[in-house]
Amino acid sequence: NRSFISDIYDSVKAQDGNWSEQISSGEFVRVTFEINLTSEKDITVFPRTVNGTPRIEVYENNGTEKIAEFDSIIDNELNKVYLTGLIGEQDVFDLKILEGVVEFDWIVDPPISDCQVLSSNTQYDLQNDLNVSDSFGCFTISSAQNVTLNGNGDRIFAKASSNYGVYVDNSVNVTIKNLTIVNFTHGVYFNRVNDSWINFTTVANSSSFSSFAIYTDLSYGNNLIGNKILNLQAFGIFLSDSQNTTLRNNYVFNVSDGLILYNSQKSLIFNTTFYRTTNAIQFDQGSVDNVIEKGSVNSTFNSAIYFASLNSDRNTLINISIANTGIDDLIVGANDIEGLKLINMTLARYSLHPQGALFSVENGFG
Repeated sequence: NRSFISDIYDSVKAQDGNWSEQISSGEFVRVTFEINLTSEKDITVFPRTVNGTPRIEVYENNGTEKIAEFDSIIDNELNKVYLTGLIGEQDVFDLKILEGVVEFDWIVDPPISDCQVLSSNTQYDLQNDLNVSDSFGCFTISSAQNVTLNGNGDRIFAKASSNYGVYVDNSVNVTIKNLTIVNFTHGVYFNRVNDSWINFTTVANSSSFSSFAIYTDLSYGNNLIGNKILNLQAFGIFLSDSQNTTLRNNYVFNVSDGLILYNSQKSLIFNTTFYRTTNAIQFDQGSVDNVIEKGSVNSTFNSAIYFASLNSDRNTLINISIANTGIDDLIVGANDIEGLKLINMTLARYSLHPQGALFSVENGFG
């Protein structure tokens, strides 16, 4: 058996510039993957040479027969080797360093090529487009932490009725990025998810009248950055019972309702574009202390900004460009809306129905 030296997991779990300690010639790195690998799978590393001309041999756990070899190392790039000599399945491998000294930034599970449940402390990289027939959906993350799903620009497509592109429940520090999700009822669904990210993801083409491109429920501290939402019959982004959500640089096109805040507090929506919606932004049921700044609303069938029900107080609208609304730029349709602050807002048409609405206006209101 090989003797333990140190645990380098935190240094190699992600490609983040946090390099491992130096691994010398004759030493091994033991790697445990989340799934069993076969001879058709690969191991991928991101190394850099300290000295020598290192190569890396791959063995099964405590094995003596070499099953693969990185015969030359390219520094600061992904290096991949297929496990051509592996018989059967294995999830634990020993990587032996020879003829030099190396450090690792990342040692990664092989890319995923099918829908599956994703586990904690793992980055998953999609390697191809997926056509999905399962009625529940494609990717599930449940009671997990530190999970990254990198779509690498690939697409998951629901061939038949399928609920969820990505379903995440009761999890922390999850990142969904660079993924295109097409024809699902719900694109990305967060339920009880905290401190997580949806970045540079496109959700498109749902014909369901109950669809959500991105939905967060009972969630806290999440970030939606640089996403595109295109051609949905129903909802673009729906924040339900969620707090401290940040949206930046998102684009919402040709949906029924672009953004709904339902009993959600302390959100920052910055520089988000809404184009061709029925209603662009709606506040509902006690959504308070939210800030919407910059961005634009263009070509709504009904309203640009709509306060639909009670107690959505102390919200702030700053410098939002509004054009071509079907009915009004701003509709306050609920009683007892207090503390609504409008800063650098130019409104061509607006309707203020309730008697109890209290506003603060700076630099423009009509």
